[in-house]
Amino acid sequence: GSLAQADVAWLFERNLAVLRASAFPTLEAGHVYQLWLIRDGQRTSGGLFTVDAQGQGTLVFTPPESLDNFEGMGITP
Repeated sequence: GSLAQADVAWLFERNLAVLRASAFPTLEAGHVYQLWLIRDGQRTSGGLFTVDAQGQGTLVFTPPESLDNFEGMGITP
């Protein structure tokens, strides 16, 4: 199994969120990861990010609305 992990910290009073990815597989040049915010089966992009040679990356994003309104998050290459 994959050891990839992502943690999201949300500063709700500033509506700012920070995703920290670790142990993600490195991607081919020109490819990035995309964060998805999921609700009712619909995905809204949270932003794009890359990881370094150690598989670590950070994405600072502004959610379109309260993160409490979403059922989950996903990440795809």
